[in-house]
Amino acid sequence: MFVMSAISRDQFASETYKIIEKNAESNTIIQGVASIAGFPYTLVANGTVLITHYRPMLNEIRALNGMPPVDVDMLKPMISSILKGMMRDLLADQVLGFIPFAGAHFNAICARAMTWRMGILFAMLTAKNENIATASTEELANQIRETFPQKDLMTFLKPEYAIYERLITEV
Repeated sequence: MFVMSAISRDQFASETYKIIEKNAESNTIIQGVASIAGFPYTLVANGTVLITHYRPMLNEIRALNGMPPVDVDMLKPMISSILKGMMRDLLADQVLGFIPFAGAHFNAICARAMTWRMGILFAMLTAKNENIATASTEELANQIRETFPQKDLMTFLKPEYAIYERLITEV
């Protein structure tokens, strides 16, 4: 069931898609540059993404529905609840990221995929008018991973808008 107050569900899907893409592009560049710079810059970039990208992205998406902003402490339970499902992606990112030269590409691909998954999760929770520490968070994260799998570590395919729109408007 779709619960929107300020804008139509089509507008919400369109605007959130743009917000996620903007953050994914930025995070891709930052992670790629950090990888070129090497360790410990990769750890710093990975550690700060919660503050630099995920929280602002969530707050921008929530604002579309007139919901109040969240702080980093409010994000931690949600991240913890989906961490188990993200471990394979995070492990691949860390291991492949240390390969000279190619590691920058892998880090960039993983950053882009992770930003899209987090953004879709934020959009789905906001569309449902739910807070981020909801019991359905892990279930939604799994649904996103199944709907938009990362099939190839060499490339990232942005989720098709039609599939994204259906997923967001039908939650």
